[in-house]
Amino acid sequence: MTTSLQNLSDEMDATAPAWLRAWNHFWLAAIDPTGLGFMRILCGILVFYTTLTYSDDLLSYLGPHAWLDKTAQNHIRHEALVYFPENNWNEAPHTNNEDRGETVWSFFFHVDDPFWVVVAHIAILAVMLLFTVGLWTRVTSVLAWMGAMSYVQRLPTTNFGQDTMLIISMLYLMIGNSGAALSLDRWLELRRLRREQGGNANLALLPSWSANFAIRLLQVHFCIIYLASGSSKLLGAAWWNGTAMWLTLANYNFAPMRVGLYNELLYVLCRNEWLWQICMTSGAVFTLFTEISFVYLVWSRRWRPFMVLCSVLMHLGIGLIMGLSVFSL
Repeated sequence: MTTSLQNLSDEMDATAPAWLRAWNHFWLAAIDPTGLGFMRILCGILVFYTTLTYSDDLLSYLGPHAWLDKTAQNHIRHEALVYFPENNWNEAPHTNNEDRGETVWSFFFHVDDPFWVVVAHIAILAVMLLFTVGLWTRVTSVLAWMGAMSYVQRLPTTNFGQDTMLIISMLYLMIGNSGAALSLDRWLELRRLRREQGGNANLALLPSWSANFAIRLLQVHFCIIYLASGSSKLLGAAWWNGTAMWLTLANYNFAPMRVGLYNELLYVLCRNEWLWQICMTSGAVFTLFTEISFVYLVWSRRWRPFMVLCSVLMHLGIGLIMGLSVFSL
């Protein structure tokens, strides 16, 4: 299949107009799959860690008498009204009695016995570990994604942005051949080639069009997320008057306000109005600029390093100031 798609791509390059050749090259050019393999390792470590954290008091999350128990979950799945947003900003969301329940699936909807909950949890962790090290990646990537989705769909009350980002990343890593490099699959392939062909074995890592396709999907989706996040901020007055940054910096539940040096910094800001205004306004402008401008400036070779640096700094700030370290990673 890869060969036929590559041949089709070559034929299009020979006969298609320039804009179509550029589009075709953007999505289907064969690239070194090492970058996608590196993404698999990082994503696998994070999803394994977040899933592992459920192990502490596991049944309070997934057991039959969990915080969101089976009765409440079944009501949400089958009976709860579904609300639809209006096209007009001034109108409230609407619903009708025919729109009930949610179309979601989780393995844990069908597991009640505490013993099997623990067994399923351990099995999913094992699959995620295999996905991280890249063993049987074509299969374990799908199973790991399904396992992660089972936690997200079963635990909507604890679902957060980091879960959504990991699910999105795992979906594209499942589409691309993320096990072609930096993986046990690659190591086993090399060992097989050496055993079968000896010194004549071609051990070069072949370029992959699916790696490029998966990375492009990630890049485009990342831009869409940024644009949606930045444009939605414009709907709130706090981002226009500069107080949004202060609401973040002075939030006791997230900000490191137990650290004396951090508190001293806040006191300095509060005692100097002009400094407070400069810091809050520049922080809001920087965030809005990064999220809204990223979608078009990052594709420019000249602007790309600067926009990537802005993105890294923004997420570093999220991790340090808001305490959302896993989400920031």
